[in-house]
Amino acid sequence: MSIVLLNHMITLLSIILPAAALIKEKERGTVEHLLVMPLVPLEITIAKVWANSFIVLIGVVFALLFSIKLVIGTPIHGSMLVFF
Repeated sequence: MSIVLLNHMITLLSIILPAAALIKEKERGTVEHLLVMPLVPLEITIAKVWANSFIVLIGVVFALLFSIKLVIGTPIHGSMLVFF
């Protein structure tokens, strides 16, 4: 059950973090600066998602190895590399 809840948290963070980053850019007024740069909006979006995905991956590694495996003691079957 802990792995399933971890998957739920990954999904929520993957949706909320890029949206929060875009809202923060909008509040600061830097979205307009990004849009006048010689970049396609898709490239800007991919950069934001890539950075937030890295943060989520670090949290998942910590949660899986420390919280779930060491503290709770849940046996993990299968490849953790494929999971990451």
